[in-house]
Amino acid sequence: MKWFLAALALILTHAANAEQLIEQRIYKEAVAALKTPYEWGGTDLQKGVDCSGFIQSVFKRVGKEMPRTVSEQVRVGKRVHATQLHIGDLVFFKDKPDGHITHVGIYAGEGMMIHAPRKGTTVKVDKIYGKTYGPRFAQARRIVESKIE
Repeated sequence: MKWFLAALALILTHAANAEQLIEQRIYKEAVAALKTPYEWGGTDLQKGVDCSGFIQSVFKRVGKEMPRTVSEQVRVGKRVHATQLHIGDLVFFKDKPDGHITHVGIYAGEGMMIHAPRKGTTVKVDKIYGKTYGPRFAQARRIVESKIE
């Protein structure tokens, strides 16, 4: 019985560590995409991406399928409070007065996100709660559920 409990603990620890490794891989892939040109409708990290194409492409590189558009991505995973963000969580923003969510980025820690902002820019790091994005913050979602706190 002891060996069974030890094996079970090892399996559970490995599964939790695998999820953390995925979070780290999401972050690594997002960082590797820095300076990728913004391209409306783009999904190619070599040629250009828009915000949701960036998310879809990064997650695909770590083996997680994501829908293509922001309106679909905001329904994936589990909603988390802004004070509970983990690296790799998705952060969503509204642009319109009606509250319609139109932008997404990947939480990079320390109140920062990696995202593809708009035409004429590249994938970059920005403050989530700065004067540009802070007032527009709508919600955050956890796609990869980490078991280690």
